[in-house]
Amino acid sequence: MSLSLLGPWTLAFEDAASPIALPGDVHSALLDQGHIPDPYFSTNEDAVRWVMERGWTLARSLNLSAEDAARFDQIELDRVDTLATVRINGADVGRCENAFRRWRFALPKGLLKAGENRVELAFDNPVEAAKALNAAQDYYVPWHWNVDLPHANLIRMIACDAGWDWNICLTPMGVSGDIVLREAGRLSLDYLDVRQDHRGDGVELQFTVSGALYQPDGLEGLAGSLRLEGHGVDVTLPLTPERADGGGFTATADCVVSDPAL
Repeated sequence: MSLSLLGPWTLAFEDAASPIALPGDVHSALLDQGHIPDPYFSTNEDAVRWVMERGWTLARSLNLSAEDAARFDQIELDRVDTLATVRINGADVGRCENAFRRWRFALPKGLLKAGENRVELAFDNPVEAAKALNAAQDYYVPWHWNVDLPHANLIRMIACDAGWDWNICLTPMGVSGDIVLREAGRLSLDYLDVRQDHRGDGVELQFTVSGALYQPDGLEGLAGSLRLEGHGVDVTLPLTPERADGGGFTATADCVVSDPAL
C-alpha cells in the first residue's frame, strides 16, 4: 500500500508560503507567481542567479488515520534534484544526493501520527554545497569554465542545468519523479532489466527482476511469473527469487522469440 505526496506543496519565500506543485521545481514556481522574470529571456539568467545561491524548503501537510500512520513505514522519493534533506514532523529521515536514482528511507515507529503530519524537503544552497564537496577532496578535481557553477561536476545532477553545453546556469531544485509513503511488506519489486541477444534463429531475451528484501524469511515459499505478450508472442515465464548481495533479491528468466518485430 502506498500514498502519493505529489500535488500542492508550499515554498518558503520572504517569510511567506508560496505555492509549488510537485513534480516541479523552485524556478518554475517562482516564475508562476511573478517573483522572477523568465530566465531564458535576454540577460535574465543573471537576474535570477540569486535563486541558486540560497537554500529552499518545500513543505506540505497531510492528514492520516491512525491505521495509516501505523502502516506506513517508508518514504520513497524518485529523481530529487539534487541535494536535499527529507524531514517528517521535524525529524530528519533521509538525505538525497543523486538526481538520477530512487531513494527509500525507513520511518521510525511512531514518527507518523494520526491527524496532521508535516513533510519537508530542505534543499541545500548548491553553490556552497559544491564548494564544500571540493574542499573535502584529497586532491584537486578540475572543473570546466563552460559551467557557471564551480565544482558542479561533484554534484550528481544534470550537467546542462549548471550551464554545460546548450543551457543557461539555473541549477534548478525540485522533484521530477514521485514521492510516496509506503508499507514495506516482505519485499519490493524495484527493477526489471531486459537484455537482448540477436542471432540467426531470433532473439534471446534475458529478464532480471530485482528489489529489496525487508524480512529475513521474505523469500520462503515465494514464486512468481513474468508474462511477455505482444506481436504474436504470449508466454508466461516462471520466476524463482534468490537472495542477492546487499540484502536484496533477484529472479531471472529467459526465452527466445523466433520472429521478433524489429
